[in-house]
Amino acid sequence: MGNVQTVQNFLKSVFTEHDVKFTNMLITNTSRTTKQVVTEIERDLHQINTVKTIKNIHRRTSILFDFKPHNEVTEQYCESLINIHFYGEENDLRNYRLCMANNQENGFHFSLAHFLKSMDSLLRSYGCTDISGYEEEFVYYLQGLMTERNYDYKKKEKFERDARKFLEIYLRRGCISEALHHDAYWGSHQQMLAGKVIADFIDADYGALDPVFGVLLSPVAGRVGPGDSGIVHEMLYDHDGPLSYHAASHDAFGYLISYHVIGPGYDYLNCGSIFHSSQCMSGQISGIVFWKGLLQRNENKLDVWI
Repeated sequence: MGNVQTVQNFLKSVFTEHDVKFTNMLITNTSRTTKQVVTEIERDLHQINTVKTIKNIHRRTSILFDFKPHNEVTEQYCESLINIHFYGEENDLRNYRLCMANNQENGFHFSLAHFLKSMDSLLRSYGCTDISGYEEEFVYYLQGLMTERNYDYKKKEKFERDARKFLEIYLRRGCISEALHHDAYWGSHQQMLAGKVIADFIDADYGALDPVFGVLLSPVAGRVGPGDSGIVHEMLYDHDGPLSYHAASHDAFGYLISYHVIGPGYDYLNCGSIFHSSQCMSGQISGIVFWKGLLQRNENKLDVWI
């Protein structure tokens, strides 16, 4: 009887501690030793802990396959980007080459690409501390950007305010923008799309800037692959496809968190990732899957020019 009582007391202490409910525990064979019963209990506890471990592993690894967005605000914002076009944009590499050929035949032609590249070169020449925004070249290129973006006198004041806010952000950042060496990308639809995302989120209190200022903060944003990628972008870029939209969004949100500690980061849809949202590998597969479905659901959406 002493062995049975000892086992019962042990069971009570063990299963209270581990929060395991036993509804039927009968000890009918008093010849079994306490050691035998305890051994069986430890075996059962091991099995319970193994199940808990498996569930924990499943919970942690399931995020690798969870492509469902969990950021409704960003999801709705991404949908608003579909079929947006920008006044002054160069639609693709073919149009850029045609433009360059026409320039050679008919003399130089100013374009959004020209003024963006020129403004970027000017900013680099001054570094990130000395430019004021009143320099003759800065004002000239700003006027050119305004013209190419189809701004009239009614919108001029807003564009100039955007320029001052841009300079404030640029100087506060404290470094020049990553260099873009692929001339055909300047002023492209893809560059402007990424620039819009940056410009829309860069200062929540001020509001959205014109996309050209997002471009000037990160000229390489939107290229498929790391940074100013070359062959990777040429091979994988799918004009107006899931990868192009994802590249623009992924790079833009990644830039914002990396340089300004703003926004959701590379995992911009909060689908879950084994990588932190500040790491560029985060949100890659889930982003492409999301855009593929979103574009299919919006295949009849009309073009919008801004």
